[in-house]
Amino acid sequence: MAGDLKIIIEADGLIKPMNARLGAWLAKRAGLWRLVPTAENLLVFSRLGAEGSKDTANTGDLQFTGNASAMGGLMDMITFLSTTKRTGALVMLNEDVKKTIFFTEGDVRMATSNVPEDRLGALMYRFGLVTRDQLREALKQQSGERRLGRVLIDMGIITPHDLYTIIRRQVEEIFYSVMLIQAGVFYFYSIRGKDRLPSQINLTTQNLLLEGVRRMDEMSYFRERIPSKDSIMEIRPEIAPTQLDETNEEVYRLIDGCNSVGEIARETHIGEFEATKAIFKLMQLGYVQKRRDTDITRLPINEETEATPDASGAIIETYNAVFERFYGEIQSKGNEPALREAMDSFFQGDTSFTTLFNGATLSDKGTLSAPLLLENLARVEVENKLQHLHTGLNELLFFEMFTAGEAISHQEEEVLQKKLSAIFRDLAE
Repeated sequence: MAGDLKIIIEADGLIKPMNARLGAWLAKRAGLWRLVPTAENLLVFSRLGAEGSKDTANTGDLQFTGNASAMGGLMDMITFLSTTKRTGALVMLNEDVKKTIFFTEGDVRMATSNVPEDRLGALMYRFGLVTRDQLREALKQQSGERRLGRVLIDMGIITPHDLYTIIRRQVEEIFYSVMLIQAGVFYFYSIRGKDRLPSQINLTTQNLLLEGVRRMDEMSYFRERIPSKDSIMEIRPEIAPTQLDETNEEVYRLIDGCNSVGEIARETHIGEFEATKAIFKLMQLGYVQKRRDTDITRLPINEETEATPDASGAIIETYNAVFERFYGEIQSKGNEPALREAMDSFFQGDTSFTTLFNGATLSDKGTLSAPLLLENLARVEVENKLQHLHTGLNELLFFEMFTAGEAISHQEEEVLQKKLSAIFRDLAE
């Protein structure tokens, strides 16, 4: 729980929360609790509850608790649990995030998370086992007795082996994500009886730790050139690739200046880390490079989509946000008169967008009049007016970039790409 967690213990022993929100949070945990013997300046409570109740049936004694940012944090705790061959559950709490790793004699048996992207369905989609439509349909059929994996098997979409493999991968991915947590609190409690553990999957903790550390080191190195899963690469046609292994060859084939790292990871079924690693190697070999342009004309537009005021207005609004950013940069450098003169020459020039920009001028913020553009667009005689508006504004953006020089960073270019991609995805649905 985020926020102020202060309480007051009054002289008569009553506990009083300092704010109503904390009081409501504690009220949800009403019941019988036991004070765990601790140091003078630390209080820890463990729920008792009725024997066999749902909340406490598997919970044994609380053995450890601490702050993830202290000392070595979670990595040291996991190493300790492994070397001392502990059996129980390690719970990590950070704001509203809760992740749990179950151990049997020091090895990982299962992991759970309340983060949506850690759910089995989300993981299946990211690794390309299911489409969005298949996942949506399977979730409709899911019930208490028929879990998602069983539904997908019955639908013929995955095999039992696929399910086993993806559950193992789910445990691994949650484990690696826990290693990255640097804030919050954790606790470890014992579990009454091995038969109460939630799964028979068994993973060697030491191997997971070694792989997790390797991923952390390598990913921080990769991120210097590939900032995120949304990064888009393009091939360098002047350099022909040679002697690529099967994975790198498949990744190279999918690099087309439009597919993001995340999309390539899904298409190849290898996940974000391995896809990032393969792309990084291709970059080192000089076969591909990060797409540095802002050419968003390659984004698909449904030819049947009409240039409605809402659709057209959304595109104009997005570009205007970028134009305003440009204008502010130019103003700060004292180059506003030169920019206005250059932009006027574009508006008045003889181009295929003369009608679209007829009478257009820059506002005092560097933006264009949406009503004017929409009025001009209605008079343009083209088959796909939405595409014409999109291409015209993109052409204007290129011209302004040429005039402005290095006015925006590549990170800002990526923000523009994401905004426009979202708009066109909405239009296509």
